[in-house]
Amino acid sequence: MNISLRSRRGAMIACALLTLGLGGFAAVSAVPAGAATGVGTPTVTDNVQGTVTTTDDIVTCLPKKISIGGTTAVAFAVGCLTEYYGDNVTVTWSGTGVSTELTLQSKEGNFVLYAGNGKVWAAKTSISELSTGPGCRAPFQSDGNLVVYNCADKAIWAAGTHGNTDAVLCFQADGNLVIYPAASGGKALWASGTNS
Repeated sequence: MNISLRSRRGAMIACALLTLGLGGFAAVSAVPAGAATGVGTPTVTDNVQGTVTTTDDIVTCLPKKISIGGTTAVAFAVGCLTEYYGDNVTVTWSGTGVSTELTLQSKEGNFVLYAGNGKVWAAKTSISELSTGPGCRAPFQSDGNLVVYNCADKAIWAAGTHGNTDAVLCFQADGNLVIYPAASGGKALWASGTNS
């Protein structure tokens, strides 16, 4: 991989400072008004620190729990989530919410969402499925686009949601991964289609 730990940490520090300067995205919080009941409290984990309680190389700004799209979700602001080859982020719920794991697989470089309801979505960025693969980095960019880059830093898959700088990437309690134009809602810009 051409991504050094030094540049990853530099980007992480810059994002953290920007987040603090703008008031930041709060840590996962109490149940918002109007949220789906019974889904429980979310726990966010990644392969760097386990339970996410502070920022790291993957989660550069802490997410928050919101009510959106008729359900409850863990929402990441733009620029706050980047997975590298072999990384994963998992959201589990203490109640009836459907757990999900978003991973950039280490064996093939495929960008995949596994939902606890048995549904799977994949970007098909593995070396066996895409001649320009494998995927090596998958950021939720500051322009609102979720993109997978290969190891030569060329985009090989994108959600097509650029131009939405207030967008949020939501791990919904119904098992769906959705990009909305803002934390306040609006029509979904992109979805994995893995909801129950």
